[in-house]
Amino acid sequence: MSLIFTTSLFKFLVKLKQEKKVHNKKNNIKNLMNFILFSTSLIRIILNNIFKVNYTLKKGINVIANL
Repeated sequence: MSLIFTTSLFKFLVKLKQEKKVHNKKNNIKNLMNFILFSTSLIRIILNNIFKVNYTLKKGINVIANL
């Protein structure tokens, strides 16, 4: 997950550097918004997976405790 995040960050920074030469602020803002959306969705996916693991662990512990 972190590898995907770092590669997308690197691509984003390369795009920003290229577009600074062109001085195209509209695309910079659009790329920034896309990167923010991507990173928040990635964080949401990671958190969902963590909570699913915690939920299944708690469920498993309750089953073992009931035995």
